[in-house]
Amino acid sequence: MTSPGWLPRAGCAPLTGIDRVERAYLRELALRGRPFFLLARTALGWLAIPGTRAPQILAWIDQAEPLPHATPLAKFLARSRRTPALEAALRKLSVARIGPRGLCSWIGRIAPSGAMWLSVGHVNLDARTFGQIRRAGCAKIAVMIHDTIPLDHPEWSGRGAPARFATALRATCQFADLILCPSAVAATCVRRHGWVRQPLLVASLGVDLAVPDVSLLPADLDLAHPYFVALGTIEPRKNLDLLLSVWSELTATSKETTIPHLHLVGQRGWNNDALFRMLDNAPFMGRTVFEHGALPDPAVMALLQGARGFLAPSRAEGFGIPVAEAACLGLPILATDLPVTREILGDYSTYLPPDDSTAWRQAIQALPPRTQAAASAQIRFDWTDHFNLVFSKIE
Repeated sequence: MTSPGWLPRAGCAPLTGIDRVERAYLRELALRGRPFFLLARTALGWLAIPGTRAPQILAWIDQAEPLPHATPLAKFLARSRRTPALEAALRKLSVARIGPRGLCSWIGRIAPSGAMWLSVGHVNLDARTFGQIRRAGCAKIAVMIHDTIPLDHPEWSGRGAPARFATALRATCQFADLILCPSAVAATCVRRHGWVRQPLLVASLGVDLAVPDVSLLPADLDLAHPYFVALGTIEPRKNLDLLLSVWSELTATSKETTIPHLHLVGQRGWNNDALFRMLDNAPFMGRTVFEHGALPDPAVMALLQGARGFLAPSRAEGFGIPVAEAACLGLPILATDLPVTREILGDYSTYLPPDDSTAWRQAIQALPPRTQAAASAQIRFDWTDHFNLVFSKIE
């Protein structure tokens, strides 16, 4: 069994939604006990890491252990990569370094009776790679497509992302034996954009909740004052402009001491210069609105536990792990009325239009303090159900 692709960003916080799925699959593969390899693409080809080294990689991902010191040569080799420290560490764990054209022969040697290729990230989905895998005699190729947002909303994507994703989806539809999707909405989008000839399996994702650690939050944070949390990369589709409009209205109409606080957790992304200027210069920043950037998962859990509610004004999602995490904690949720959010949360959330700041302000002001009974009304997102379904189809 092989599990290819770009590994979660060990030593970096926070993990993206796809990173979290990759981490969950790595844990599950290690628990199942069947032989497998992780294949990480580097500037010089592929690194093959045996599945027995999964505990070490998971320790780096979860920051239970620091990444080892990289030599100057290792840093130079990985200088153009997104995660140079991780790539340098993986080189030490690898048992094979495979040239760009050598994947076919390597798979044929380690799995002469056939292997399964499993990819749960949106990388390395290209015809050349798939062609080598198919020529090696892999028994099955399974690929997860999380969403088609780059094609549905190219205006919210980074430069070149729509074209790259279109190429990846086209190759996936040509070569994969099974396409996995985290939601029925995502599956519908894949069918709309791709020439899907193979089975398409909808498998709802699970959620891993970290143990809360309030000591990792800023020491001067006022957690006694009522507050709301919005979580995710600060990018256009997350629609955080709406929330800043709400707090601008609150600032203009209310005393500062009566305004609930808003905590924004997530790294700054792309194509959002106007919002970044507001985050840097708005008078309510640091007074009623607080931008935290990247926080470790235990700090995020501590912040969520004390919040009055979770705000999710996003305009598009493939699943929505942040809202799933909030629901697992029994946190009241105000969310944009997206089909995928209704699919995973049902009537749990309060749904609002994406452009009506007045409706959001009124809903925020009307949300009562949390009670113990309300906090117990949780939704469960279990990885066990996901993996039982997926592996029943691919093993």
